Amino acid sequence: MAIIFEGLSKCVLCGQKLNCVDEITAAPPLTSNTKDPLFVFSDAGMHVACLDGHPLKDSLFYQIEQLDNVTGGAKARCIVDGNLITHPGDMLALGMLTSDLNEPLAAFNFIILNRNNRYRWNRREEFISLAEEFILNAKWEPYGPFDMLKYIMKELA
Repeated sequence: MAIIFEGLSKCVLCGQKLNCVDEITAAPPLTSNTKDPLFVFSDAGMHVACLDGHPLKDSLFYQIEQLDNVTGGAKARCIVDGNLITHPGDMLALGMLTSDLNEPLAAFNFIILNRNNRYRWNRREEFISLAEEFILNAKWEPYGPFDMLKYIMKELA
């Protein structure tokens, strides 16, 4: 969740400072794709009033709900065998790849795999193909030097 410093942090929507007299909220880190419309909200604080009037509010809440459905120790289950992933190093979490629900890659948002089952995943090749196409069509640009999508593709290859 975003770290907000009262009186110092700014609302990502209006640019004004967030302080104790304002009703504020924060979004979790949803995506590292700077080209996704929801990237602006990712791990950021904002005024509730600014969010209430934003056209992407419903999309943001939908994606947060999807994230909540798969996160947490008791919910980290492998999509291949349904078993709880008890060792954090075994988990490969895809996160939100795209907020565009019409994009074929959206079917793979928030999938969790046990690394030990990655070659048993029957949609592995489909995912890699769609991810490659997504990158080739310039729909993905990582935030910073770590490219999460390419990392996942490499882990699955």
